[in-house]
Amino acid sequence: MIFFPRFRALRTSRPKGTLPQRLARGVMLGCILALVVWAFNANVRNRLAKVREDAVVRDEIGLVSEKDRKQFADLSQAFEKNFGVALSIRILRGEPPAPGEETPMRAIIISLYPQPKAARISLPPLVLAAVGEPLRRELEQQYLALGLERGYVVEGLVKTLKVIWDKIGGEQGAGPPPS
Repeated sequence: MIFFPRFRALRTSRPKGTLPQRLARGVMLGCILALVVWAFNANVRNRLAKVREDAVVRDEIGLVSEKDRKQFADLSQAFEKNFGVALSIRILRGEPPAPGEETPMRAIIISLYPQPKAARISLPPLVLAAVGEPLRRELEQQYLALGLERGYVVEGLVKTLKVIWDKIGGEQGAGPPPS
């Protein structure tokens, strides 16, 4: 160790303080480390919850509040847990696609277009069999499109999802949807 003469002196020196002082420093260092790990874990959980909320509701116009986003994320989790289908709500600019263009396999996709005041509900085949095509069209026209015209977007979404929940869960006894 010719190049680092002070390193040898540092290596051979003993920690300063008595045994209780050294133990107290070790305990404080452990507490700080535990606090950092806890804060990191809490931050990751909050960010994942935000990502989950953003994945459920895609709102390009800003019609859905943060509180409603969280409730729709919880409802999506309930749909996933009880029925195995995810929920996706899209409020988009522009013109709606032609009916039947999008057939999801494991997700209920509700697309709202405020400018032409149109709505589309895309259901997986098994959910469509439980709900029925006439009821799907009725939900699009009466609850969603009418809600867009009158400015009751969230209420129309909630009523639509409640009807779908009741139709799917009626035979399975899934109970009422979470509020």
